[in-house]
This record gives sequence, structure tokens and C-alpha cells, in this order.
Amino acid sequence: MSFLTHEPESMVLSFEWKTDVIVSQNGNEQRIAVRQEPRQFASLNYLADSNEEVQFWKKEMVSKMDNGWQVPLWHEAVDITAAITASDTTVSADFTKMDDELGRVMLLIHPDGETHELITVTLPRTSTTATLATGTIQNSYPLEGTRLIPVLRSYIDNNSSYTPMTNNAAAVSANFTGWEYPALDGKSAPSLPTHQSNLTINPGSLTRYLLDRRPLSDGSSEVFEQKITRLDYDHAILLKSAQPEANIISGRSYLMDDVDERQFWKNFLGTIMGQQKSFYTQTWRHDMTVSTQPAQGGTSFVVLDDSSPDGIWDATLSHSELAIYTADGTIQYVTIDPATTIDNGNGTHTVSFLPALTNTPDGSNVLRVSFLELVRLASDTVEFELGHLHHKVSFAVRTIEA
Repeated sequence: MSFLTHEPESMVLSFEWKTDVIVSQNGNEQRIAVRQEPRQFASLNYLADSNEEVQFWKKEMVSKMDNGWQVPLWHEAVDITAAITASDTTVSADFTKMDDELGRVMLLIHPDGETHELITVTLPRTSTTATLATGTIQNSYPLEGTRLIPVLRSYIDNNSSYTPMTNNAAAVSANFTGWEYPALDGKSAPSLPTHQSNLTINPGSLTRYLLDRRPLSDGSSEVFEQKITRLDYDHAILLKSAQPEANIISGRSYLMDDVDERQFWKNFLGTIMGQQKSFYTQTWRHDMTVSTQPAQGGTSFVVLDDSSPDGIWDATLSHSELAIYTADGTIQYVTIDPATTIDNGNGTHTVSFLPALTNTPDGSNVLRVSFLELVRLASDTVEFELGHLHHKVSFAVRTIEA
């Protein structure tokens, strides 16, 4: 095995599922999960600023492309909380700062930066002491400066690069593919825990997963896409579509600067499995301007026709739910009832919905209305950008009909 014992300038950790998406002429989809556990990738950027480091990378990239690597996941590094003596069988640390994956291989690094070894431990995040699965610790490690870091067992990819800057400096981009699950050589990556939070808006309606995190306001554009058949008759082009509405594809980024947020995202992504499963997420915009408040415990309100940039008043398939913010501090999720939603002919619509709002004055005092979109991931790949100051997860979502 080869080790990377120096922290990189930046790191991107990617999870890649595999889904066969079969789209019919009317836009309905059948999604088949081909890879239910994600393949993991790591992309690390290093500045090799000494002749020793330059020679290390040249040698590794030339001669060890087919070797196994242990890539430290530096964003999960913790300090040990008790000194370690050679032949110890336990290690103490604040494991609550690590992600919740059992049976993890970890790297112990001495403050001298040279002494290091791999250990395998099984622990829950609530542990303060972990017992080695096999064997004993080979070296002694002081309390001050010793770090314990989970690793990604992987192989280095062909697209890794080495760019000389001077005789004694180089920019290195090292890309790694984690062992597959299940791997051909019998080793397997830990499977992600499942996300338990879900949402049933009306009794008897489908239960969907709810992504209740607010994305960063990064000005991402929305792309509209519709399945259209183009018939070219030389003298004219005929466009035909059986799809009732266009799909909207938009990029999302979210901060995950602590271990609980990082664990949430692993749980959520491990549940929806890339493009496989649909979920609800808000637009987080003021999509409707309420001109007449609902009655207490009511099931309708009056909105201005020109208040929505989308202009979606009828209950389209992917925009049939609303997130209603009320004065009692809650978010109430409802389904638009198109049969009783009417055009008042005076620049307003009466929008009807179910279930009824909370039967209290504040519970029926609407402050904001956002569409609750039904979406799936637009790609099977999700990236964790792990910088020194902030951690961010990025992906694109696509509205769907079912």
C-alpha cells in the first residue's frame, strides 16, 4: 500500500451511483437501480514544494499505478485523547467528529510526519475508545500532535497528473477510485446508512422523502427540457410532444460544515441512490403573493396572478404541492386541488388545497408560499467539496411527473 501522509491543498470526494432511466414519450420515467451502493472517488490537489516530494510523486505515478492506496479523508481527522504505547490494542479519540461507518480502516500519524500505520476499528460515533479488530499497534504515539484519520481504500486513476513548476516544485492532481462494493477482490466499501425522514402530505397519498435544507444562493440557472418529436418535411418542421410540461433542471449547493450535516447528506444520498428515488424540495422563493388570507383552519386563499415568476397556477404534475409558511413559525405542506381552483377574472386566483391549515389565528396567517417540487437527481454523481474553510455538497435536480 502507498500512503498520503500530507494534507492536500484541496479535495473533492465523489459518490457515483448508476441508474438506467427509461423515459416514455409523455415524459413518464422508469428508473432502475444498477448500482445501489455508490462507487467513491477522491480528487486531491497537492503542491510538491521540495525535491523529496517531487521525486516521491514521480516514482509513485510511474511505478505504482496498479498498487492499492490508502487515501486519508482529512476532513474527518481527529486528535487522539490518550498517548499510545506500542502493543496497545485500543485507541482513544473523539469519534463523534467522524462519519458513522463501521469497520473503518484508519491511519495513525505521528507528529514527526513519518511514523504512521494502519489500524482497523469498529465503533459507533458515540465511542471515545475503539478496540482494534485484529493485532496490536506497532509504534508509540504521543498525546500531543498525533492524528487519527479514516482512509479510502482505492487505486490511483490514469488521469492523475504531475506538472513541474521548477526543478524542486510541482503541482500534483491525484485522482483515486475507491474499491467497488462488492469488490472483485473481496474487499468492500462501507455502505451508507439510510435516511429515515419522509413526508406524507395527505392521508392515502404517496410518501416521499423531503429535503428540507435551504441551498446556497449562488444564482444557478434553470434549464427547461421537454421530450419533443421533430418531423422534418423539407418544406416545414412539425413539432409534437405528448409531455404535459417541461422538466426543470437546476443546480444546488449546500454547506455541510459539521459532522452532523455531513452525516445527514450521506444518509439522504444513500437513501435516494442517485437518480433512483424521487423527493420533495422547496423552491424557497415567494412563488405566490397572498392578497386575501384564508379563513382560520381554511383550505383556500386568494393570490395575485402576476406574483409567480413561473406563472404556474394549475396543478401541474411536478408543482402540485405547496410549502406554506405561517405566523406560528411552522411550514405546512399542502396539495393544490385543481378542481376548485378558479380564475376570479380580476387579476386574482382562488387557490384551493388540502389538508386544511392549522385551526389557530397564527396557524392560518400565511407569510410566504413556495412550490414544493417533486424532483430526482439529474445525475448519478454527487460531489463533496472539502476545503480548509468550508465543506459543500453540490448536485443538480430535475423535476419529474412521478
